[in-house]
Amino acid sequence: MFYCKEKGQRPDFEKDLKDSKLVSEIRKDREILKSEIKESYTLQNSSQSVEEALKKALTEIRDNPNLSDDLLHYSCSPEEIRKIYLPNNLDQNNIAANSKIEDSMYLILLRRTAGISKIRQNLLGKKGPLKCFPSLNRITSVS
Repeated sequence: MFYCKEKGQRPDFEKDLKDSKLVSEIRKDREILKSEIKESYTLQNSSQSVEEALKKALTEIRDNPNLSDDLLHYSCSPEEIRKIYLPNNLDQNNIAANSKIEDSMYLILLRRTAGISKIRQNLLGKKGPLKCFPSLNRITSVS
């Protein structure tokens, strides 16, 4: 049992895997992802501030309730998730960093769809400009 709120209590996913074929596939995918890490990235439709990015994304989601998640301009695209997030997440001890690429993508896109759906529900019927107040203690800078 892991008590994740206690310092140092994190599962070691690779150690806990018993299927040697799966471990080999995960290691191979991790090497692929490591080879794809770049010094810098260009994000499509990026914003000058976190507040601006949140406002654009939330407004787009609210104003386009029938638009497919993959067609949203102000949300990370599946390609950005695959080419930017996954390679740069390798040093994290989470399920996306310790799974095959296809499994990580499935999980992340499933969570993304659920999150966008929940945002759409919460913004249903709301009109006018949105105000965003991010929790600054949870935001890290990306350069």
